[in-house]
Amino acid sequence: MSSDKQTSHVVHSLTIYQVFQELDGHLADTAEEYRYDVESGLVKLQNTIAGFTAARREQDERAARRHHEVTAAFETRRNLIKGPTAAARQQIVAERVAGLNISPLKITSTTSPETALRMGDAATGEERWSLTWLPEKVLTRQQAISAMVLDDIISHPDELDSATMMLVLTELVAELAMPLEQALVRLSFIKKDTKPPRPKRLTHPNPRGSQTVDHLKPILREAK
Repeated sequence: MSSDKQTSHVVHSLTIYQVFQELDGHLADTAEEYRYDVESGLVKLQNTIAGFTAARREQDERAARRHHEVTAAFETRRNLIKGPTAAARQQIVAERVAGLNISPLKITSTTSPETALRMGDAATGEERWSLTWLPEKVLTRQQAISAMVLDDIISHPDELDSATMMLVLTELVAELAMPLEQALVRLSFIKKDTKPPRPKRLTHPNPRGSQTVDHLKPILREAK
């Protein structure tokens, strides 16, 4: 009898899963709002997945645009450092030369009052030119054109970036056998309408001698 009594008090244990399964079943039977609509749930899940997909696509597109912008900026910076090719620099100079008024005796610019004048030719027949902004140098015709282009670029750089302009100016002053700093200082005095330091001698880029600048003053006054 004692054995039967012990048997009647045996308690069967339930797992957590079973408990919640029973609870879900009870709520589904008794609470309308607890019943799960499989179709609407599937639609909601699809919409959620689509939203995540769209957000990821937009994030990928933003990353691609940012990568393109960074790459383009890097290429632009590298090109500025490297500078334009020699052909591109020659094209820049050629376009400036085309804007000059070049005659056998005079070279003028539509953007600057500076002028190049032809003096008496050398004994060898080589043309000799003088500039209003650089009267102490006797130049060849090509050097006079380069000097006029240099003044034109400094006066009106237009769309040239600083790196390109410095490369072109450096090449132009090399033809004049003078440092770029000296040319810039001279032109800055001219643009401010002040007198630059007066040169002592008139010299040729490849001097065979020197002469005073006094005989050039009437010619320069007429050009102005």
